[in-house]
Amino acid sequence: MSHNRPPQRSLLHSLAFVYLYIAHHGDEVGVTPEEKVAMRAKLLEWAGPGPVADSDAVDDALLDTWAYFRTLSDVEGRAELDTHLGVLRESLTDPLQRKAVIYDMAAVARSDGRVTEGERELVDIVKRVLLSD
Repeated sequence: MSHNRPPQRSLLHSLAFVYLYIAHHGDEVGVTPEEKVAMRAKLLEWAGPGPVADSDAVDDALLDTWAYFRTLSDVEGRAELDTHLGVLRESLTDPLQRKAVIYDMAAVARSDGRVTEGERELVDIVKRVLLSD
């Protein structure tokens, strides 16, 4: 029995999961320091301008999501990805916001200087889910 609680289903947590998923599963290297910096920067953009609490919310989302993410098997992680993509579809009704998620994923993938075929495939999966009618 797992004592780990699933991450919250907030927009920031769902974005953090999607970004972590591509960084971790897109290649055999795992999450690089450059990808961590890129993920945090992209999440800060979503949190918007505001007080320090925004950066605290981003850091909490990343830490909570990473702790949970590391406990998942590949099959569980893929199922969780689908769940978080559903949250994003429901939360982001503007097509431009959905496209921004895809651009952000590409930026995370590029942040370590290389974009692998696995990262491209994951971006395509997310693109199909978020941009389908």
